[in-house]
Amino acid sequence: MVAHLKAFEIAAEDIIGELAPYEFHKQYVGHFGVNSCVSAKIWDMIQGEDLAPKTKCHHLLWALYLLKVYNTEVVLSRCVGVHPNTFRKFAWPIIKAISNQKCKVVSTLIDSFFASFTVHSPFPFFFLHRSCGPIDS
Repeated sequence: MVAHLKAFEIAAEDIIGELAPYEFHKQYVGHFGVNSCVSAKIWDMIQGEDLAPKTKCHHLLWALYLLKVYNTEVVLSRCVGVHPNTFRKFAWPIIKAISNQKCKVVSTLIDSFFASFTVHSPFPFFFLHRSCGPIDS
């Protein structure tokens, strides 16, 4: 994972530019919405997904950048120095791969609160439907 961290920091310099270390991490989070450690963890999690051939870690940064600033592909592709079609080819499949991980990583207050209720609960109106499957009791 340490190799991934360095790869993400190097890839981010192409978008952010070279900065002092104390400023770099603040800018990293400001541009991508997560730190390099979380980027590396996301990268590890989406490796089994159906991604475009030759997908690299900087493509994940493009996807995170799109999600963070939510600008047009034309503007964002210019920021990262590629054609809009290239940006689209790599960013959107990664976003889809990240969204496929929601059952593993996304939890809500409702899920954690109602997880202890069973079907035989005295409060049947607390039944919670989840698209990720049934609640384990």
